[in-house]
Amino acid sequence: MSGQDDDLAAWYRQVAPREIRGKSEGPGEGVMVGRVVTPTASIGVGKYLLVNPVSVYGAEAEGGPGALSVDSTAAIPVYLIGPKPAQQGDLLVCRFIQYRWVAERWSKASTGHTLAGCGCANIPGTIFMHVANPQTQHLTFADYYTYSPVVSSSLRYQLRPMDTVPTGVNIVNYSPAYYSDAKYNAYVYVSAQWVLNGTIRFYMYCDPFSGSYSVGLIYTTDPPQSPNGSYYSGVFSGLISFHPGFPGNPCSPFRMTNGVPANNNVRNLGITLGAS
Repeated sequence: MSGQDDDLAAWYRQVAPREIRGKSEGPGEGVMVGRVVTPTASIGVGKYLLVNPVSVYGAEAEGGPGALSVDSTAAIPVYLIGPKPAQQGDLLVCRFIQYRWVAERWSKASTGHTLAGCGCANIPGTIFMHVANPQTQHLTFADYYTYSPVVSSSLRYQLRPMDTVPTGVNIVNYSPAYYSDAKYNAYVYVSAQWVLNGTIRFYMYCDPFSGSYSVGLIYTTDPPQSPNGSYYSGVFSGLISFHPGFPGNPCSPFRMTNGVPANNNVRNLGITLGAS
């Protein structure tokens, strides 16, 4: 083995997924599933791209649901043989040959999207938040004086809308994610009455700590303001979260029906997500 191969073998022992580390340190023996993280515009046949290792879980029974867990802490270079190009978010079967990872891509590149930290790939560009029992009055959330009706809405994959940029409020910048193009009136309880207090958007994002898809609402910077001259720009509330791979939460076709609601008020709404 050449000195270069010695170096590559040592590097491999450091970056290989735990599931195959120590089992396949010779050429042509290791196999893993990798989720493409390289931007689509930078991917080409005959070039290296980066993947996150993916572990597959679930009972090995015919018809049984599986689950994917993406290790976003590791980015492994993989040489794309082709003959078809890949796309960010694709899942590739990668093989370790001559101390380098390589992957083939035979099918047509995917046209969907993925949210880093969650296991589903090829989510449609537009999904739908279905609310079985819409709350058209006011629903109380955990962030003090934030209130809004909750109704069915379409959510589109996009960068975070500029009108949701917080002003003086520290929140996580989920971008890209799925945001509603429509805005909905929100309210605040002031002087013993409900007062219109700007607008909100609904959105779905990936919670990287749990690997779950979460649905919430976020205030925009649109007036009208509350009587005290302020609005809750940037404040967001979580409604419900869905763990992909759990019963009722398949990735393909994308449909999330078995969620963990923030409280009983949200539970009664009957929120689900779907590609249609």
